Amino acid sequence: MTGDIAPDLSEARDALIRLVEAATVRLHRPTAGPPTAADFLGSGFFVAPGWVLTCAHVAAEALDGEIQVVFRTAAEDDGAERAVRARVAALLPDGPRPSPDGRAPRARGGGWPPPDLALVELLEKVDHPCVYLSPHGSAFSGEGEVRHSGWAVMGGEPRLVTGSCRVLGNVDGGFGPRTQVRLGGDLIVPGMSGGPVVDFRRGEVVGVVKAKADGVQGGGMAIRIEQLRRLPFGPAMPDQPAQDLYQTVLHSHDLFHAGELTAPVHAAWADVQQMLVDGGRLPPRALNCRQYVRLLGHLAWLPLPDPVVQRDLLAGLLGTVRDLPLPPPRAWRDTVGLLRARETSGPGLFLLLRYCLRVLLVPREARASVERAERDLEGWIQSMADQHLPEAHRSEITQGRSAYLARRQARTTAPRAPQPPPEPSWPTVLLELSDAAWQPGVYDWRVRVVEPDGLVRPVREGNGLLLQPHVPQGTPLPLELADALEEAFQQSDGPDRRAVLELALGPGRLGVDIESRRTGPSGPPLGVVRPVVIRWADPVPQDEESSHRCADRWRETHTAAVRARVLDCEDGLGVPVPDEEGQRQLPPTIVPLLCGAGTAGGTGWQPRAMAPDGWGAWSRSPGAGPYPADAGTAAPPRGTGRHSGAADDAAYGPRDLYGAHDRVPYDPDPWGAGWGSAWDGTPPPGNAADDGRRDDDVARLLRGGFRVILWRRTGPVRGACDDFHQYAADTVVGSGTAARLPELVRRLRARVHEGRTDTFWSTDLALLYDDPGRPLPGHDHRMLRSP
Repeated sequence: MTGDIAPDLSEARDALIRLVEAATVRLHRPTAGPPTAADFLGSGFFVAPGWVLTCAHVAAEALDGEIQVVFRTAAEDDGAERAVRARVAALLPDGPRPSPDGRAPRARGGGWPPPDLALVELLEKVDHPCVYLSPHGSAFSGEGEVRHSGWAVMGGEPRLVTGSCRVLGNVDGGFGPRTQVRLGGDLIVPGMSGGPVVDFRRGEVVGVVKAKADGVQGGGMAIRIEQLRRLPFGPAMPDQPAQDLYQTVLHSHDLFHAGELTAPVHAAWADVQQMLVDGGRLPPRALNCRQYVRLLGHLAWLPLPDPVVQRDLLAGLLGTVRDLPLPPPRAWRDTVGLLRARETSGPGLFLLLRYCLRVLLVPREARASVERAERDLEGWIQSMADQHLPEAHRSEITQGRSAYLARRQARTTAPRAPQPPPEPSWPTVLLELSDAAWQPGVYDWRVRVVEPDGLVRPVREGNGLLLQPHVPQGTPLPLELADALEEAFQQSDGPDRRAVLELALGPGRLGVDIESRRTGPSGPPLGVVRPVVIRWADPVPQDEESSHRCADRWRETHTAAVRARVLDCEDGLGVPVPDEEGQRQLPPTIVPLLCGAGTAGGTGWQPRAMAPDGWGAWSRSPGAGPYPADAGTAAPPRGTGRHSGAADDAAYGPRDLYGAHDRVPYDPDPWGAGWGSAWDGTPPPGNAADDGRRDDDVARLLRGGFRVILWRRTGPVRGACDDFHQYAADTVVGSGTAARLPELVRRLRARVHEGRTDTFWSTDLALLYDDPGRPLPGHDHRMLRSP
């Protein structure tokens, strides 16, 4: 740093350097042992949870598309590193996947044609920082200073290298697919390819290091971050349409940074950006950096836009699309970045808010999370208009909001779609566990096949079976029980279907996750190949009124469109499940969700402490959801304070710049079991406190008449609370009726088993599905009449 830089600006730049370095990774070929310099391929950087951006010529060296991502643990100061399994998900310009042999051929001469970009997907769930990507790349438009970061082998060891460069110009034009940016300045050495290029004025990553300069001179070539928009549609999932990988990753990026605004343990990237903007005396904007990041977070909760719709929205605002930059805007954030360049005055902000209103009016499927995201965005628009726009412009914004509200009302009152015919009935396999006297974790067991007409066929039973709860995925079942289940499945399965496995469990046994185990020495867990549901084995005291209410709830959830509601978590903090009187107020179509934030294994159960903005911000878990997930009612704007968020957004100051890149310490082997250095979707073991609280919650809901309940056994992994609220609610609503939930949960388990990081929110998911009209064999007394 030079001596004429203001202390605040110098502090902000130091913090920015730490943020960038913490997110810069190196890539290695997979090996049996620790990564070495001999396996080193190049550099990359985290752009979204579970995603690394690098150069195609680096990622293409991965054999069979497999690669290792190595990064410094964010919570350590001793240089500790972690290696994570990953796969090459996309190469540019070679399409959405590597060639069939797993290694795309190099271009002639050993180079790789521009844009030379690749996306790498982590196959394990790990906690890591992410850079902030510029939506417009303005630093490359002039001759400003940028900074680069990357890894290089020096003295036989990989070392992190940073430097400064000047933008000298372009090669092959300014915005074409082959355009590269010329950099001059500090030396870029081999191995740094794939590292980030950072705009030091605004604190944004604007490009990717591609190559060093020829000869001994400094500098080299870089690729604009906007070139990633040229990524084609990705591969289709087995039962899903083709994926827009670019938008998926960028929306995840925006959600990550919006979530950082509510994490009290470190300064958000937006805080550092604001310090840079203030210290550098850049032209003021109507929105500060936190407000801008929050807007992108609101938009990211909406479904991915069609690029043609984006173009039409812009044409309606600007009157033409002739002057759009290349490649054209594709995600919501791309268009917002384009409009933000005009946002230094009131009219520019007015244009941005008009665009947001038009986004609200885009027709889209009515889902719980979509409706909530629309409400959040609508509230944000009104708040910004009230704060920054003159009266004439505010009235037009109000008219646009009225049009949106009328459309939303029409959508919510529309007639229900006809329900599909009921599924045919098939035999089910019933596994009953009962506690062996004075032996915790040891059970007597019985396996039976139950026919649709109620006929019961015994298969096998036994005593003294040891079953530990919360086991790693793929743990084998004890041989005796595995053989009994296989025999029952042979009697129940058909050529194109798998029988449902029902687990009859009671208090103290809900942690027994049979679905995580397999019946043979190899193969997937039971919950991957067939639906596995829980039935309550103990009596449920009910009077006549509550018995009728139970039957009504079951009927409504199977004949009408179901909704979801999280009942044990609010603002990322554990709250008591409503008592029976509170449950009576819930609609009969509600499926309760239990997040587990209040369990000892979760991250959100902390004493409330009011922060200056009115939220319990300083007691909130890092990454925890900032508002209660209620798929049926309105919620406050996400992460924006209790009402409009004005106070929170105005106070954007950093909380701890020196700790800006720190996170809560992550223990690579938190259970002392030698299960590996990174979380791979395998849940941690629970404890008696966790299971006891869950037993109480489930029993209370059963007394309230609920027979379909969805929960996580071990509580949220840090940062996954809000994901569970959103995606679990979408799963419930998307099922149409509760009858489809057992199969939908099975599909989620299958994707977790495949390593699909976008489904890790559903790890350790449990479903109670207990038809009150079909009591367990010999358990007709379960519904005890209260005196």
